[in-house]
Amino acid sequence: MRKLVIAVFLGSFLAGFGGCSLFDWGHNWRHIKSFFRDMHEFHKEVDRHFLNYDEDNPHNY
Repeated sequence: MRKLVIAVFLGSFLAGFGGCSLFDWGHNWRHIKSFFRDMHEFHKEVDRHFLNYDEDNPHNY
């Protein structure tokens, strides 16, 4: 019974990584970098729209 519970838990855990390779760190690192790049772009948009600050051209502030 214990082995079945471990197998079900492990199977459900690995199913969460369906489209991505769990052991390919280069692939995972690209996901991490794209997340931080998206967060930076989101922060720039918030600054531009709410604070009227353009990071690309600060002289327009």
